[in-house]
Amino acid sequence: IFDAIDSRRPELIAVGPGIGKSSLLSHIVPSAAIHLEQPALAAFYLPLRADATPELVYQTVLQALGEPGATATALDVALLARDTPALLCLDDAHLAIQAGWGGALLETLARIARGRRLLLVVAVAGEAPALGERFAVIRLGGFARAEIRLFAESCLEGAGISFSANEVRALAHLSAGHPAYLQRAAYHLFDSRQHGGDWRARFLAEVRERPIPG
Repeated sequence: IFDAIDSRRPELIAVGPGIGKSSLLSHIVPSAAIHLEQPALAAFYLPLRADATPELVYQTVLQALGEPGATATALDVALLARDTPALLCLDDAHLAIQAGWGGALLETLARIARGRRLLLVVAVAGEAPALGERFAVIRLGGFARAEIRLFAESCLEGAGISFSANEVRALAHLSAGHPAYLQRAAYHLFDSRQHGGDWRARFLAEVRERPIPG
């Protein structure tokens, strides 16, 4: 993702429900300046709502930049006047697209991004929409087995506990690599090490009681 940002390509991240797009964008915004080695980078996270409008989006971004206006032209002018680019991460863009105004907004922002003053990352739930402007499309799904091992090691660091290869395989199987389910399964496995009990049964009971929508 940061490679695409660094090459100034607008990005479209398409994910399944509960995969963690909002958490991902919330991580990108505060860490972008370090990854891109641009300490003065202005970075913003903005979730879109179906009842919003393109003008409200432009106005919100311009206010964050300390500039007046509520149009694409005003945003373009404000960005051209800056010494450094701005990163805009738009979440839940599928809601705006379904409402009928999101596609035009994304295409306009992508055209502004051609001037290399706007770095654009857009996240949608479901399939990537067909747009008139070119985006670098990244599709995120479940974790691979190696990523699950790294996830477990990261979570367990300093805890004095490790998961065996068989346990990692069980986590992968029960969660299907889905990040949110993986977190739940890993928690129950960790808890069983301290308090005993059948962690698989507890995890599956929680999944039935609180499934992820979609």
